Amino acid sequence: MDLIRTYLAEWIEQTGWLSADAAAETSTWLLMAIVVALLWAATWTAGKVLTPLIVHLTSKTSTLVDDYFFNPPVLTAVWRAVAGLLFYAALPALTSDLAPARASVVSGAAGIYMTLTVVRLATAFLKNIATYNHSCRGGSEPHLLIIIQFVRVVVYVIGGIVVIGLLLGRNPLGFIAGLGAAAAALMFVFRDTILGLVAGIQLSAGRLLEPGDWVTVASAGIDGVVEEVTLTAVKVRAFDNTIQSIPPYTLVSGSFKNWKGMQSRQGRSVKRALHIDMASIHMLTPGQTAQLTQDFNLPLPDTAKDGQAVNLTLFRHYATAYLRSLPGVEKEAPWSWTLVRQLEATPQGLPLEMWFYLKETAFVPYESQAADIFEHLIATLPAFGLRLFQAPTGHDLSHALNAGGN
Repeated sequence: MDLIRTYLAEWIEQTGWLSADAAAETSTWLLMAIVVALLWAATWTAGKVLTPLIVHLTSKTSTLVDDYFFNPPVLTAVWRAVAGLLFYAALPALTSDLAPARASVVSGAAGIYMTLTVVRLATAFLKNIATYNHSCRGGSEPHLLIIIQFVRVVVYVIGGIVVIGLLLGRNPLGFIAGLGAAAAALMFVFRDTILGLVAGIQLSAGRLLEPGDWVTVASAGIDGVVEEVTLTAVKVRAFDNTIQSIPPYTLVSGSFKNWKGMQSRQGRSVKRALHIDMASIHMLTPGQTAQLTQDFNLPLPDTAKDGQAVNLTLFRHYATAYLRSLPGVEKEAPWSWTLVRQLEATPQGLPLEMWFYLKETAFVPYESQAADIFEHLIATLPAFGLRLFQAPTGHDLSHALNAGGN
């Protein structure tokens, strides 16, 4: 370096453009420019020659590790980082004849460039992992996206702190310590962002939510399919094709329903009740009991006495047998139960709850099948002498008044 600098200084001095002192300093700057040009040329050559060659070689292998490390974005960042490292290593020799202030400026600029290239290398590597996960694995590990985003934010923050420290001429570690006084203010200003980051990590680490899940958030009026999960927002496509966004912290701090378990197990619960008018519940005569058991192929209940049974008991047994006979009702474990039970009586009648599982889980067919089942049961109630509870309407009052007048 010293020999080249001396030769350049003598050449500049011989031209007569500058004095001996000015020629010495100019030779130093010219030498740095030559080094930068050579490193840039080497970087460009590596990107045009070595990068395609390495990518071609790694494409022939069956391992996955080389796909993360040896790809164009990462290799480009590597060449730039190597060039910056070589320039930074040559700085003591290049700046030996410069004034301390100017040498400090050059050293700070080189340090900033090195920091930026390292940040670029780290983020290119992280971005490549996310891209490979999405394209090659079909997004089978979507929780990695949130973790990668968080790590990228940390890399950017550390890189920014180092750059600011170099610009101010301070040790980055000391600069970070100085930020402790402003930590409370920063926490207050970026409270929502920090909460979102933490909640996003909780959602991904616990695999509570993934793109493609059907979720219901009652508190926010959200019901739809998750489109994207990021550190700051969860985007849900509602069934009217509108996009709704909700902060991850809202999901973690409250409650939400994820229908993934229902979809993966191919069995969706139906749990609805028919409110029976208690005035219509009565004992049947032996003849009525025999007729109903024959018409609906029902066994005589164990509670029947002298051939008499309660009409609601026969209907409950019929509803159970009817549900078990339907091909769309799941009968295999763990969804093997079909339950028809009474709940506590209310002013609106006696609830007779049906609890079973349909094989169909898609929203529209599921609702259609459930409606068909309950419409059949409602239509069958009069055959057992039962009525649904219904509050009096204008038609009922008018009918009662007409009947009283007659």
